[in-house]
Amino acid sequence: AASEGSGAPAPAPGKGKMSGEDKKATRKPEDMQQDKPSPPQAVADVSGGVDEGPPIDPDDENSDTCQFCGRQDPSFRFGGMDMHLFEECPLLIKCDACQQVVEIATLRDHRLFECEAKNIIDWQECTRCGLAIASAEMEAHQNNEEECRPLVEGCLRCPLCFRDIPVEGTSVSFAWQDHLLQEGCPANPRSM
Repeated sequence: AASEGSGAPAPAPGKGKMSGEDKKATRKPEDMQQDKPSPPQAVADVSGGVDEGPPIDPDDENSDTCQFCGRQDPSFRFGGMDMHLFEECPLLIKCDACQQVVEIATLRDHRLFECEAKNIIDWQECTRCGLAIASAEMEAHQNNEEECRPLVEGCLRCPLCFRDIPVEGTSVSFAWQDHLLQEGCPANPRSM
């Protein structure tokens, strides 16, 4: 599809491929979560940052690159991207409560603010470590010193393996990529 300002004529209404704006206008509300502003994450005071380069357009049906992990695969152009996102991408996970696929980096906030099963599982923010824990498991969680400890300044806490992820000198996004792609989170059921 032609983009605005490219000099190429746009397809007539109802013909050709939909533009990214048209797709956004026709997406269901549950598909538009990434358009919402995110609630604050449990992150200790972190400063600095690194330019992450141009973003990958998630609406580009011809992209062979995952917008989350950066994996390139020609099969992504022919429907393989959906399989990768729903089953393989190591930066995503199915919420164990509602089965929605979410970024691991936002799992805490998903549980506290968006999870469709929050009326079944009463997610609570742990007052010690800041993670979202089922209220029925809170006491056991807080008694487990390896799992529940105060958040270290300049770090994030992985909701899967409970490790501290240093962010100093890098961006939050790169810190998550390093933990999930380079180091390899030991509790991540998906790996590359």
